[in-house]
Amino acid sequence: MRIAGVLTDLSIASFVLQYRPDATLRDWPDSAKKMVARIKDWIDKPGEGLRSVERPFPMKDEIATVQFARACAATWRVDAAKAGTTGFSASARTTLHVATDVASVDRTVFSTMLYSSMEAVRVPSDALPAFVAKAPDDPLSGCAGYGHIGSSVFAHRPIEFRAFQRVRHNFGPSNLTDITTGRIDGLFRWLALDGFGKTLQ
Repeated sequence: MRIAGVLTDLSIASFVLQYRPDATLRDWPDSAKKMVARIKDWIDKPGEGLRSVERPFPMKDEIATVQFARACAATWRVDAAKAGTTGFSASARTTLHVATDVASVDRTVFSTMLYSSMEAVRVPSDALPAFVAKAPDDPLSGCAGYGHIGSSVFAHRPIEFRAFQRVRHNFGPSNLTDITTGRIDGLFRWLALDGFGKTLQ
């Protein structure tokens, strides 16, 4: 929500989606065990260890949200031609799959993926600009490789990639006293570079 507030300050309208996750079993302890087992299957593994399989509900909800925002663009006085998506962690994985796996009519003109699973994917020949951020010291996916970046480069599609030395699994407008201070500005400057936001002063 803090990121949405910063976007508003830059005259960028934002809509926060609370998508449907996996169905939780009635037996919560058993459901929790299954979730932990899934994470342990890929956490901190090199290369293609993550190999994520996106669940259907989050993708459907993200697509529906974009369609709804575009349909209401005139009423809300937003530019439907500049609709983009941003996801962090699990939702970044959803954004990655929406940007690469769905019909072009359902994609947005840019996508921002912060700490996604990063596996190699099939990048469409008409894929639109993407911003990707990751931290090598991320305990969840820091060792997972950079397959997504290579996929975009080999497909000759525009991509901006940032690797932050000491952020772990955090990306936001915080006041960390290390080399990554101001990292959120990089995202906003990229938006301005590609014509999706105004230039920072």
